Order: sequence, then structure tokens, then C-alpha cells
Amino acid sequence: MGAFLVLPSLRDLPAGLKIAGAAVNGLAGQAQVDPSGSTLHIAVCNGSDALAGATGAGRLLRNDGNILGANAKEISSVVAAAIKDATPALSAMNVGTVSVLAAAALMPVRNGFVWDAAAGAFKLEPCLQQVSCLGCWLAA
Repeated sequence: MGAFLVLPSLRDLPAGLKIAGAAVNGLAGQAQVDPSGSTLHIAVCNGSDALAGATGAGRLLRNDGNILGANAKEISSVVAAAIKDATPALSAMNVGTVSVLAAAALMPVRNGFVWDAAAGAFKLEPCLQQVSCLGCWLAA
């Protein structure tokens, strides 16, 4: 069992996780399924303001806050900081993997995080990182 969360900005992540968590736990209870280890997919889709203002994460952006000019490494840093800030809410949802898709320099960047029980944190998983070409999205 997993969930897909679409957010206009990472600053909306705490509220979105609260809603998604209630929905996942409610559905898991109805279906009598344990959601432990499931995947939460997050799409951040508001262009230049998408990643600005996230707690902790917002400080990592350049001063101009222009996320469309940011490269994939900057996006990964911002997303990783937001996931770190959201760890308590994500832990409460019992998800094992978090996938975040965000815009970067006209190419979407997907970052994957896997729960590390020993560290008590989500760790960026390089094998789950992906940069997609804009042409691929336009053709879809």
C-alpha cells in the first residue's frame, strides 16, 4: 500500500503529510493491511516557488530562490533537507521509501529516500535518483 501526494510547494509538505497519513491509515484499517514499508510518492509542481520556503530546506536555495535555474544537485539538497525535517511525520506513516519529483532547470529530478532503521532517518538512495528530459514529458 502506498500513496501519491501532489503539492504546489515543499512548504505544504507538513500539511500534506498529515492528510496523506490519515488517508493511508484509514484505508489500511478498512482493508486490514499493514502499510509498513510502503512507498510515498510526492510531486512538487509549482515552478519557481516549488521548493522555496520549506523549513530548513529553504535556506539551501540561492538567494534569488529561482528553482528553475537550480541544478539537480541543488534540488537534491533542498529535497533531502525537507525529508529530514519531515522524518517524524513520515515515520508515523510507516513508509519505507519516499520518492520526490521536482522541477530543475527544465528537467524534472526524482530523488528516492529509503528508511534506515539503524540511523533512524531516511537516506538518499543514489540508485533511485533520476533526471528526466523535458522532451520526454512533452511527448507523454
